Amino acid sequence: MTCLVWTRERKIYKDAFTTASFQNFPLQDKTDMRDWGVHVSRRNKALKIWMSVRLNGLEGLRYHLNNTVEMCSYFESMVAKHPLLKIFSRKLALFTFYYEVSRLYYFSDPFIANLS
Repeated sequence: MTCLVWTRERKIYKDAFTTASFQNFPLQDKTDMRDWGVHVSRRNKALKIWMSVRLNGLEGLRYHLNNTVEMCSYFESMVAKHPLLKIFSRKLALFTFYYEVSRLYYFSDPFIANLS
Protein backbone atom coordinates (compact mmCIF):
# COMPACT_ATOMS: atom_id res chain seq x y z
CA MET A 1 0.00 0.00 0.00
CA THR A 2 1.32 3.42 -0.92
CA CYS A 3 0.21 6.66 0.66
CA LEU A 4 0.79 10.37 0.21
CA VAL A 5 0.75 13.08 2.87
CA TRP A 6 0.33 16.71 1.81
CA THR A 7 1.13 19.25 4.51
CA ARG A 8 1.87 22.95 4.87
CA GLU A 9 4.29 22.49 7.74
CA ARG A 10 7.04 20.50 6.08
CA LYS A 11 9.53 20.94 8.93
CA ILE A 12 7.12 19.73 11.63
CA TYR A 13 6.27 16.61 9.60
CA LYS A 14 9.92 15.91 8.84
CA ASP A 15 11.00 16.41 12.46
CA ALA A 16 8.37 13.93 13.64
CA PHE A 17 9.98 11.13 11.63
CA THR A 18 13.64 12.18 11.73
CA THR A 19 16.23 9.59 12.57
CA ALA A 20 18.22 10.20 15.73
CA SER A 21 21.51 12.02 15.14
CA PHE A 22 23.62 9.19 16.60
CA GLN A 23 22.37 6.88 13.82
CA ASN A 24 23.60 9.14 11.01
CA PHE A 25 27.00 8.91 9.42
CA PRO A 26 29.36 11.79 10.30
CA LEU A 27 29.86 12.88 6.66
CA GLN A 28 26.17 12.83 5.89
CA ASP A 29 25.04 16.42 5.40
CA LYS A 30 22.39 15.88 2.73
CA THR A 31 18.71 15.20 3.32
CA ASP A 32 18.08 11.62 4.34
CA MET A 33 15.07 10.42 2.34
CA ARG A 34 14.17 7.79 4.92
CA ASP A 35 13.15 10.67 7.20
CA TRP A 36 10.28 11.50 4.85
CA GLY A 37 8.42 8.20 5.12
CA VAL A 38 6.24 6.51 7.67
CA HIS A 39 8.35 4.19 9.79
CA VAL A 40 7.60 0.50 10.03
CA SER A 41 6.34 0.34 13.58
CA ARG A 42 3.57 -1.85 14.95
CA ARG A 43 1.09 1.00 14.84
CA ASN A 44 1.82 1.74 11.20
CA LYS A 45 1.67 -1.93 10.26
CA ALA A 46 -1.74 -2.17 11.93
CA LEU A 47 -2.81 0.98 10.10
CA LYS A 48 -1.71 -0.52 6.78
CA ILE A 49 -3.71 -3.69 7.47
CA TRP A 50 -6.76 -1.66 8.51
CA MET A 51 -6.51 0.48 5.36
CA SER A 52 -6.14 -2.63 3.19
CA VAL A 53 -9.29 -4.13 4.69
CA ARG A 54 -11.16 -0.83 4.26
CA LEU A 55 -10.07 -0.39 0.63
CA ASN A 56 -10.28 -4.00 -0.60
CA GLY A 57 -12.81 -5.50 1.77
CA LEU A 58 -12.56 -8.86 3.44
CA GLU A 59 -13.00 -10.72 0.15
CA GLY A 60 -10.13 -8.79 -1.44
CA LEU A 61 -7.89 -9.57 1.53
CA ARG A 62 -8.84 -13.26 1.38
CA TYR A 63 -8.12 -13.33 -2.36
CA HIS A 64 -4.71 -11.72 -1.84
CA LEU A 65 -3.76 -14.15 0.95
CA ASN A 66 -4.96 -17.22 -0.97
CA ASN A 67 -3.12 -16.06 -4.09
CA THR A 68 0.10 -15.59 -2.09
CA VAL A 69 -0.19 -19.07 -0.54
CA GLU A 70 -0.83 -20.61 -3.98
CA MET A 71 2.23 -18.86 -5.45
CA CYS A 72 4.31 -20.13 -2.54
CA SER A 73 3.15 -23.72 -3.02
CA TYR A 74 3.87 -23.48 -6.76
CA PHE A 75 7.40 -22.21 -6.07
CA GLU A 76 7.83 -24.98 -3.49
CA SER A 77 6.91 -27.60 -6.11
CA MET A 78 9.54 -26.13 -8.45
CA VAL A 79 12.21 -26.23 -5.71
CA ALA A 80 11.23 -29.82 -4.79
CA LYS A 81 11.96 -30.95 -8.38
CA HIS A 82 15.51 -29.58 -8.33
CA PRO A 83 18.05 -32.25 -7.30
CA LEU A 84 20.40 -29.93 -5.38
CA LEU A 85 17.80 -27.91 -3.48
CA LYS A 86 16.27 -29.15 -0.23
CA ILE A 87 13.33 -27.59 1.57
CA PHE A 88 14.22 -26.63 5.12
CA SER A 89 10.87 -25.55 6.63
CA ARG A 90 7.30 -24.69 5.65
CA LYS A 91 4.98 -22.10 7.19
CA LEU A 92 1.95 -20.94 5.17
CA ALA A 93 3.30 -18.61 2.47
CA LEU A 94 6.90 -18.76 3.65
CA PHE A 95 9.36 -21.58 3.23
CA THR A 96 13.12 -21.78 3.29
CA PHE A 97 15.40 -23.94 1.20
CA TYR A 98 19.12 -24.55 0.80
CA TYR A 99 21.67 -26.12 -1.52
CA GLU A 100 22.69 -29.62 -0.54
CA VAL A 101 26.43 -29.04 -0.30
CA SER A 102 27.49 -32.68 0.09
CA ARG A 103 26.15 -33.52 -3.36
CA LEU A 104 28.00 -30.57 -4.84
CA TYR A 105 31.26 -31.92 -3.42
CA TYR A 106 30.36 -35.42 -4.59
CA PHE A 107 30.10 -34.28 -8.21
CA SER A 108 33.34 -32.31 -8.05
CA ASP A 109 35.50 -35.07 -6.44
CA PRO A 110 36.24 -36.96 -9.71
CA PHE A 111 37.26 -33.72 -11.37
CA ILE A 112 39.65 -32.88 -8.51
CA ALA A 113 41.08 -36.42 -8.56
CA ASN A 114 41.92 -36.07 -12.27
CA LEU A 115 43.81 -32.83 -11.60
CA SER A 116 46.43 -34.41 -9.35
